[in-house]
Amino acid sequence: MKFIKFHKNIMAVVTGLLILVIVIFAVTEIMYNRKKEDKKIRKCDIAVLTYDDIDKDYFSQVRRGVVSAAKEQNLTYHIFSVDDYGDSYEDTLKKVLERKPVLVVMPDATFAETLYNYQHQYENTEFVLVGAVPHNADNTDSEIGKNVISVTFDDAECGFTAGYTAVQNGYDKLAFVCDDDDSRSVHYYYGYLQGADYAASLEQNRKVSVSVYHNLETEENSSVKTIDPSTEVITTSSDKIIKKLADDTELQKIPVIYLGDNTLNYKNISAMINNDIELSVKNVIISVKRQDVDTGNEITNDVTNNTIVLNKIGKVFEDIDDKEINELVSKMKHKEITVIGDASISIGELDLNHITYTDNKVIR
Repeated sequence: MKFIKFHKNIMAVVTGLLILVIVIFAVTEIMYNRKKEDKKIRKCDIAVLTYDDIDKDYFSQVRRGVVSAAKEQNLTYHIFSVDDYGDSYEDTLKKVLERKPVLVVMPDATFAETLYNYQHQYENTEFVLVGAVPHNADNTDSEIGKNVISVTFDDAECGFTAGYTAVQNGYDKLAFVCDDDDSRSVHYYYGYLQGADYAASLEQNRKVSVSVYHNLETEENSSVKTIDPSTEVITTSSDKIIKKLADDTELQKIPVIYLGDNTLNYKNISAMINNDIELSVKNVIISVKRQDVDTGNEITNDVTNNTIVLNKIGKVFEDIDDKEINELVSKMKHKEITVIGDASISIGELDLNHITYTDNKVIR
């Protein structure tokens, strides 16, 4: 009996030691691989930040722009997700900057506040913020540090293209849903009116009307039901408005033109119009590398250094061909068409002589 008990004790000790050896080996292997990976990441010239909920197609454009620039300039890059650092933008930035990258690419406006708070602490690192300018929490102040380049877009030109597309497709009763609290939405709106007016001027006896609805996303008592159901096409840059329209049994059959960078999959979307994000990101990284641009500035991409992309979904806009849009963009590029995006100018000063315009202003 003593022998059996002794034997069991020996087996327990041996088993425990074996488990300990396996654990030590596994931990050592993990630490080795992590150090190996850390060593590999430390060599990156460009750090690209992201997060799990970012629009995948949009981020793919940003990533392709980084990859293309890195390849052309013989640079290395690595992608860091905020989700790997406790969902904290600040912690992610601090950890990434321990790698000492030369350039940090922030892909969208969700990083604007973080960059506003930390840009001066890391003046030896250059930052590229896509689609926004660094701003404080309540967006009452903005500042572009001397080590930052903000890449923004001429949204009025995209809006112009949308207005032109709607009228050229034969629609005479248009609606635009604008969020006055979003500067991009307002610029889209100004361009949209001008594009619709320009297209209407190309045909005689065309009676085009545009109804503009404001803040249907943000006002508590407002609703998409205020939109006239006889409207032929609706244009907006608001994801939430498109969802509301898709859920409304009376309005869901009206085709929608979406202006924005995300990729939405609602059935009522018939066209999406945006800027070439990939080309913009590539060009700015190369410009920073070559020192062709000074940091501390906002670079606004328009048709002179970028392209406008019309993505047609389904058959609603199939008669609008790419050649026609390219010709329109070319006219804007060569100043044959002037698009005013300055929202400090009143609508009455835009000289909209070929459309009727109704402002369905929501009272705040």
